[in-house]
Amino acid sequence: MEKFQEVEKNKITKYANVVKSENSYGDFQTDNKNCMACYDVNGSEDCRYVTVGVEIKNVVDANNIYL
Repeated sequence: MEKFQEVEKNKITKYANVVKSENSYGDFQTDNKNCMACYDVNGSEDCRYVTVGVEIKNVVDANNIYL
């Protein structure tokens, strides 16, 4: 058990899944630009604090947006 805990403590863990997203941070992002603190957002631009959004622009503080 000690060996397992040592390996677990020292393993490399991926921070986030961000693909082709410029000036963006969050997780599960693809093809975004200027999206801050966005999660599961794709093809979007200039968004902040969004959870689940597809092809949205200029959205702040929203959830489940599909345009």
